[in-house]
Amino acid sequence: MKYSIRINGYGSEITIGAVSEEEKAILSNTEKDLQELVFEDLEEVCGWSEIDDQFHCFGATSPFTIIIEDEEGKELHKIDEENIYEYDTEDFSLVENEYPEIDVTQDLLICYSGEKGSFFLGYVELEGEFDITKLKIVFSDVEVGDFFYFGEIISNVLYDGEELENWGGDTSGKSFDVLKNF
Repeated sequence: MKYSIRINGYGSEITIGAVSEEEKAILSNTEKDLQELVFEDLEEVCGWSEIDDQFHCFGATSPFTIIIEDEEGKELHKIDEENIYEYDTEDFSLVENEYPEIDVTQDLLICYSGEKGSFFLGYVELEGEFDITKLKIVFSDVEVGDFFYFGEIISNVLYDGEELENWGGDTSGKSFDVLKNF
């Protein structure tokens, strides 16, 4: 049977990357707003989402809803930030936390696009029933030294130890923020 896993709600695309000397010069122009520099001047060299050698993730944050359905559309589980830990037992945790290491000694550009919509659609083909204890929702807790704390973002979904491919992702942008540490 084929099962679907959907993640909807609010979230973001976040990129953190070290800039080149050319990019740093563009972003150091004090005559323009940083967002203007990113969307206009930097675009001539590369897009903001390409500066991501430290971290890049498109995923849901809070509030979110994870819906697991069978191939007939029957809802098996509805998980959100309020009940996600109710599935935990002494031997199982639905959530796994990761802490990306960001090199704060680099000149960094941090871009955050706030989004709303569908962030993930993955499928699991099984001979038997869906086993919630084989599901793992990975959260990345993103922090850039004392300079920037983003919080948790769903960065990966696994079933039985295998990363699920994301066939979805249909969001609309709600906000955009940009920071630099130089």
